[in-house]
Amino acid sequence: MKKIVLLLSTFLVVSGVVIAVPPPEVEWDKTFGGSEHDLAFSVQQTSDGGYIVVGYTAEYCEAPPCHCDVWLVKTDSNGTKEWDGMFGGGLCDTARSVRQTSDGGYIIAGTTQSFGAGSHDAWLIKTDSNGTKEWDKTFGSSGYEEGYSVQQTTDGGYILSGFAFSMASHGDGLLVKTDSDGNEEWYKMIGDDSGRQDARSVQQTNDGGYIVAGEASSLGALYYDLWLAKTDMNGTVEWSKQFAGLGDDHAYSVQQTSDGGYVIVGHTKPMPGSTEAWLIKTDSNGTEEWNKTFGGSRSDKAYSVQQTSDGGYIVAGATASFGDGGYDVWLIKTDSNGNQEWNKTFGGSSSYDHGRSVQQTSDGGYVVAGYTQSFSPSDVDILLIKLEKDIDNDGDGIRDYIDNCPYDFNPGQTDSDGDGIGNVCDEDCPNLDGLNPVSLIDFSILAYGWQKTGTNLPGDLNTNGIVDVNDLGIFATYWLSDCNQP
Repeated sequence: MKKIVLLLSTFLVVSGVVIAVPPPEVEWDKTFGGSEHDLAFSVQQTSDGGYIVVGYTAEYCEAPPCHCDVWLVKTDSNGTKEWDGMFGGGLCDTARSVRQTSDGGYIIAGTTQSFGAGSHDAWLIKTDSNGTKEWDKTFGSSGYEEGYSVQQTTDGGYILSGFAFSMASHGDGLLVKTDSDGNEEWYKMIGDDSGRQDARSVQQTNDGGYIVAGEASSLGALYYDLWLAKTDMNGTVEWSKQFAGLGDDHAYSVQQTSDGGYVIVGHTKPMPGSTEAWLIKTDSNGTEEWNKTFGGSRSDKAYSVQQTSDGGYIVAGATASFGDGGYDVWLIKTDSNGNQEWNKTFGGSSSYDHGRSVQQTSDGGYVVAGYTQSFSPSDVDILLIKLEKDIDNDGDGIRDYIDNCPYDFNPGQTDSDGDGIGNVCDEDCPNLDGLNPVSLIDFSILAYGWQKTGTNLPGDLNTNGIVDVNDLGIFATYWLSDCNQP
């Protein structure tokens, strides 16, 4: 398979500030597909260290009725496919979200035209750990419903968000709560009848309620606003907020943060013909604490956000302003205040490379799912990318993947003997104080332990059980070399 072209935007202007931080390298990348249009919208690391990916495969179609099937792909930790499964009927059936369930199986949210009561119904599919369907449920009426996001709830059931249209409304956010077998417990259309609302992302909150993000517009309004709504455990709206830019604003992902607030990502349209990725942080009541936009002179979009282990955020999307094609997969890493730390693009000459879902992995790296035309042998293929770990264990401000002593505080990164290992942790440069190799402090520690016997003695460099002239000779050798430079 072709190796993905890496296009690093080392310097990117964000809100007038130039930032230069190296991003992590790609550990591996994989594509999955056949002769048709294959897209992924959701990825999650599984309990065995592998990954579960969902999207759909669709035939080329200029006019409906078109045929699409939900496509579920399970890989090992290296991205090698272990199994896959397809679900659908005679029309177009798609999926947008997947999560591993407490029993080791998977829950999928999407939309079906083949089954249900209307032309489009929201759809839940439950599989076992091998991708075999255990049950599926549709939710809808004779109108038009779509399913976007799903999560298993603390009671073992599921919460589904989406969109519902009926003659009585212009379209409302859809929220459905089911039991563990997919049986409906309640069905809510949240929003108001004066406009349209889409609930593109949902998460259960710490208080047992739900946070929903999407977009909303008022009747007669020219543009959509980014929309955030909080409900109680029964789906009753507690508060609702809208965030407006100059043009159309859309949200695709929301997460409750460690401080009890919320982070939302999507994109905003500051001027005709362009969009910018938009990251918003609120408090627990939905009041904005800060917002950041990322982009250039063309269209740039964001679809997925997750809080990272360092308190910052990782964002996935697509950029036409940077990279090597019309649209390239785009990753942005920020600190806890939304300031960019690094960004990275992946793509080729095609105009159709998108990152739709990102998650920090258990090793501190990142996994991204989306789709690519640049690296597809036929039309468009599912794309899965794994990045190396992006953590700073020793707190010296240097990420482990480029730190020459990742577990020892070493901001200077000095490597006197050029072996790729910093002086602070290099066994070729022994030291006793752990901070400044072969300094006068080390000699004073040696003197303190002089002629003492025993095990694990400070100054016993040759580990023979006594601090003596042989240890002094070892220190003297390194003192006379350039290894004493910290």
